Amino acid sequence: MVKRIVFLILVVFTFSFGQVNDSGNYLTTEEKQEIEKKLSEIEKNGDIVYHINLGRKMDEKDIVEKAIILDIIPDGKNDINVKLKFTQDIDTSAYEEEIDNLLIEGEEAIVKKEYEKFILSVLDVSEKIVDDIEDDKQEIQKQEVKKTFIENKFAGLLILIFMAIAIFVTLRFIKMGGIRKK
Repeated sequence: MVKRIVFLILVVFTFSFGQVNDSGNYLTTEEKQEIEKKLSEIEKNGDIVYHINLGRKMDEKDIVEKAIILDIIPDGKNDINVKLKFTQDIDTSAYEEEIDNLLIEGEEAIVKKEYEKFILSVLDVSEKIVDDIEDDKQEIQKQEVKKTFIENKFAGLLILIFMAIAIFVTLRFIKMGGIRKK
């Protein structure tokens, strides 16, 4: 029974928080703990899950939404492939230049094998991007609510004007003597 509870807790923590998969042992234990600490801080404030993979690409078919994936994978030579991916529900189109600059600036850290420095900078920038996206969404929602309110206010004003005209015409009709029978 205790083994099942421990396993369940392990599964919950694995899937509910970001992951650092260092299959190539590129990070020291302290560096990995520092990155995981940063991940837990970021994920407390939002609902994005981060997956950081060093050495081997992870299976992404289980990742559907609200995730950011950073792959740092050597290609067997002296080159290292770095990919930063956002799931489709995170619209980063307005931030492509910022993401490109991050990857270009991080190239030096990758070449020097300062993976922790690079990963922490990616986490900082991606956190800022996600916050900006959330702020943009909230601003759009506010504008839509305001637009709806104005449209409803305009419709109410039109109804009020129509009623005023109907009352005016009715009173005018009564003042003139109403319907006359011949």
